[in-house]
Amino acid sequence: IDVEVGLFGNNDRPLANNVIEVYLDGEYIRRSRTDDTGLATIRISRDLPLGNYEILVKFIGTRDYLESQVTLPVIIRPIYLTLETVPPLEGIDFQLADQQLSSNQQGLARFEIITPGIYNLAALLELHTQITSDTRATFARWEDEVFTPERTVEILHSDIHIQIGFFLS
Repeated sequence: IDVEVGLFGNNDRPLANNVIEVYLDGEYIRRSRTDDTGLATIRISRDLPLGNYEILVKFIGTRDYLESQVTLPVIIRPIYLTLETVPPLEGIDFQLADQQLSSNQQGLARFEIITPGIYNLAALLELHTQITSDTRATFARWEDEVFTPERTVEILHSDIHIQIGFFLS
């Protein structure tokens, strides 16, 4: 997590070269100085477990400005990868690493990712998968121009929604 802090004085004048301290759940993390634009970026950690945290940012004050602080709640939650079949098809199996899910009635399958990274993703179906007694589906492509049922996907910071096209016959 990177904490970005802006420190400004009278008339929104940037306060450069001033000390900022950051605490996570009451524990001191580190200090930094603001740059010429009054900004500072402080890295807390890349690998915080899922959960609720409280970040406290302190300006220790100067001869001209009093000490000030702000507390912010932070929630570390899983990243979600949502797959959507087009058209909506129920029962299409997908595998992401060691997780396997089937699309629901709306054609959606939602994976929960705890650890960001690059993952193998696959649409698991026969060349012509029987959907109903009179309908077969054939994989066409992923929305981002990948034309094979197996691919990699980079899941780093935010939720992802990917559509997967199918031919019906």
